[in-house]
Amino acid sequence: MEPMFLDDPALFSVWATPDPNSKLAAAKHLAELYKNYLSLAQCYQEVSKAVKLDRRMQVFCTLGWKTALELASAAPPSGFLAGTSVVAEETGDPHINSFCSKHQSYFWRSCGVCDENYISYGSGDLLFRE
Repeated sequence: MEPMFLDDPALFSVWATPDPNSKLAAAKHLAELYKNYLSLAQCYQEVSKAVKLDRRMQVFCTLGWKTALELASAAPPSGFLAGTSVVAEETGDPHINSFCSKHQSYFWRSCGVCDENYISYGSGDLLFRE
């Protein structure tokens, strides 16, 4: 008998590039997003690093794939540059991982949408599969 591995369905996040001229606004958004984990000062430090390195930051997390696509195509949160939003699986990082052009998403091991093992809609504790 072959071993069977169970994987949790893929969740997604949206990443965007912080605006060098609006670092405080970006930090405030992140401080609200991660309010149980990071202070405003810590978020400002991370935004400053991202600006210096010209890197995207995770601006929304724990999303279904279609919800993430909708958020990525909308205007980014205050403090982030328009046109820089991308979708990544929560285990993915758009700076180092592979990109599925069919599903417009970065992934770590394999595209969860191609594998048909993903959450479709929702955010946080309210998530749905099709």
